[in-house]
Amino acid sequence: MSDYVPEWQQWKLYIGVDVGGTNTDAVLMDGRTGDGRRPTVLAKHKKQTSEDVTSGVANCIQCTLQKCLELPACNRDGVTSVDQLSSRVLRVCIGTTHFVNAIVQRRGDMLAKVTVLRLCGKTSRGVPPFCDFPAGLARCVQFQPAAKSIHYAAGGHEYNAKPMSEVDVEEIRRIAKQMKDDGVRHVVVSAVFSTLHRCNTHELQVAEILRDIIGSKLSITLSHQVAGGLGLLERENAAIMNESLRPLCAQTVRAFAKALDNLGFRCPFFLTKNDGTLISASRAKNLPVLAFSSGPTNSIRGAHFLTLVTDGVVIDLGGTTSDAGYIQNGYPRQASSEVRVAGVSVNFTMPDTLSIGLGGGSHVEFDDVDSATVGPLSVGYKLETADGAYIFNGSRLTASDVAVASGRACAAPLREYVEREEERKGTQGTCEQRLATVGRARVDAAWQRIQCMVTDLIDVVKGSNDNVTVILVGGGSILVDTSSVPAGVARFVTHKDSDVANAVGAALGQIGFVLERNYELPDNDGELRRKFLDEFEEEARSRCEKAGALKSTIAIHGPIELRMGYMPGFRYRVTYFAVGDVDDSAQIDLHHEDDDALDLFQGDGADKDEATGGAAGLGSPQAKRVPSPEPLLAEEDPVRLGKIHSIASPAVCKDFKLIEYLSAVAYVGLLQHGLSKHPLVWLVSVMQRWMPVFYIEQL
Repeated sequence: MSDYVPEWQQWKLYIGVDVGGTNTDAVLMDGRTGDGRRPTVLAKHKKQTSEDVTSGVANCIQCTLQKCLELPACNRDGVTSVDQLSSRVLRVCIGTTHFVNAIVQRRGDMLAKVTVLRLCGKTSRGVPPFCDFPAGLARCVQFQPAAKSIHYAAGGHEYNAKPMSEVDVEEIRRIAKQMKDDGVRHVVVSAVFSTLHRCNTHELQVAEILRDIIGSKLSITLSHQVAGGLGLLERENAAIMNESLRPLCAQTVRAFAKALDNLGFRCPFFLTKNDGTLISASRAKNLPVLAFSSGPTNSIRGAHFLTLVTDGVVIDLGGTTSDAGYIQNGYPRQASSEVRVAGVSVNFTMPDTLSIGLGGGSHVEFDDVDSATVGPLSVGYKLETADGAYIFNGSRLTASDVAVASGRACAAPLREYVEREEERKGTQGTCEQRLATVGRARVDAAWQRIQCMVTDLIDVVKGSNDNVTVILVGGGSILVDTSSVPAGVARFVTHKDSDVANAVGAALGQIGFVLERNYELPDNDGELRRKFLDEFEEEARSRCEKAGALKSTIAIHGPIELRMGYMPGFRYRVTYFAVGDVDDSAQIDLHHEDDDALDLFQGDGADKDEATGGAAGLGSPQAKRVPSPEPLLAEEDPVRLGKIHSIASPAVCKDFKLIEYLSAVAYVGLLQHGLSKHPLVWLVSVMQRWMPVFYIEQL
């Protein structure tokens, strides 16, 4: 008997939370693996998202732990207190839309005003910072007056990592004094080609000077630590968003930390990133842009874990929207085209997802001939209030009402929940009476409209004529009639925990790292190439472990190797993706970092030269086999922005070879004739982007 260890003390407890526009979901999981064991969901809870977000998260976690106390393992061993469980939780992982909502909704009261210092010398000034921002969003994030929000200075590198010009220290000091006089508190520093190996030194040097002149209260984002790859404008855009969100993120992280501390947690907590991997809370305060849109990815990862389906469409039907993505080999398919957030081009990894305004709280309206319109407006977190759904004695007909009134088998879970609520509130019978006033014809019309919206969403996301497996997750999955399989769908798959798949995906998040390197072979030496690749692979593995991954679980995907055409010699750009489970034993040292040490993103070039700073995510290796061409040469890339008329003139293109000039002219002609989707556009854009443009003066 002395060797007996209670079952609940053997649990390896993780908590996952996903905060949506309508509901907040939480799960408590036993993460033990081995001997055929898989992580299991011990308890779960779904609660309406609170207006202040933080209190809703705390209440949802509290209710989840309370439900766990009802399990036989806890009853058998006399576990009666939530504190007994919270003290054994190893980590808490939270996914939230709080940050992206501030950007999308253009909440000027939540966003900081940013000034940009671009290190480019006399080049790359034709497309200024903020030019890609919609006017309304620019007013929210750009320091005013706008003329004082943009500065240019010497610095930056060529495509071959040679400096274009050295940093002019006196010039930077003059700019810093001007910023100080203007009252600037938030700065982005971006240098041309700063994401190339060991080319971040100019950004780091300038940041030190700015901090020395303006003072310790200055908040600085360095572009090379926010977004990977090449493309000056997209990287700069991401850095601007990041800096504008830093005060809000710091406030949110502090609130989360305080709430978890009040619940008795003594473990670190993470935020989930856009690609589904994890970022420590202390680091997220400096890189909020990496963690502002993780909901769809969490749902896809959770769906894969729950159903073991490796390829198919995942639809997360929530209270406000339905997010659909495609899962390939167990990972979310990554977007291969341009990624835009709130109308702004960015170049960090995002899943290939599509959202429509269909959810459990979506408004349902009818015209004079009883034709139904569903969404995009939603009652959101007011679902159970007087302004909410009929089934909660509200005043608005919603998609959830239609699901209940239709009498379909797939609506049974919601019907049972509603009946329990009515019995508790003493209003039994009211629900049926209110729904009866809608009329059977209108209910059927709305139900059919919902099914058409789901079918259209599947057709767009799957991208082929093949029949695909469709995984339904989220609390709004009752809106889908699984008894009738539409054309193009092989089968519908659900799981008993599908309603909290997003929280499951957050709880099981991993640590990831992406490593990008350039190398040159003097004579295409195969042996030397293999040596380079082996070194890069080992570096990716080592950096992933340093970021917090358990060494024995790290998997390497790659290399993705691209030949740099139109350059002398044999030059290549190679990318490795490393991902592994979180090393729980290393969390205390890894994630309880000194906040002040992170304010400037300080670090030597060897450790900090990658855009993701050591915690990038992993997309589907299959989806990345044919990556979209990156602008490896002229980072201002004015062709892609439509600023192309002057580029196609011999005066500005004096350094172009004939074929380069012709490709620019062809690109202009195709766009001017409205053929932006023509295959030739892609062909000539590849030619244009991969040819060296050494100096382009002001456009």
